[in-house]
Amino acid sequence: MSEISGLNGTHPIQPVAPKRPHGSDGPAQVDYRAPRDQVEISEVGVLLAELRDIPEIRVEKIARLRAEIEQGSFETPARIDGTIDRLNQELGEL
Repeated sequence: MSEISGLNGTHPIQPVAPKRPHGSDGPAQVDYRAPRDQVEISEVGVLLAELRDIPEIRVEKIARLRAEIEQGSFETPARIDGTIDRLNQELGEL
C-alpha cells in the first residue's frame, strides 16, 4: 500500500484533530465554552407575542354593557363607589 504525503511530498499527512496541550499524553481537550449562538427577538416580535396573549373579545358582554349604558342602568352608586375605591388604591400605589 502506498503512503500519501503532503504537497511536493515533503511533509507527511497529519491527522485532523484538536491540538493537545504540550507534553500531554491524554486525549485532546475540546473547549466547549466557545461562543454559542444567540437569538435576539425584535420589538415587533415581542409585541406580536403580547397580542397573542390578549384574551378573546367577549362580544356578548360588550353588547350587554352598551345596552345598560344606553338604558341608564350602568352607573349605579355601588359601581361608582367601587370605581372611586380602585382609583384611590392606584393613586396610593404611585
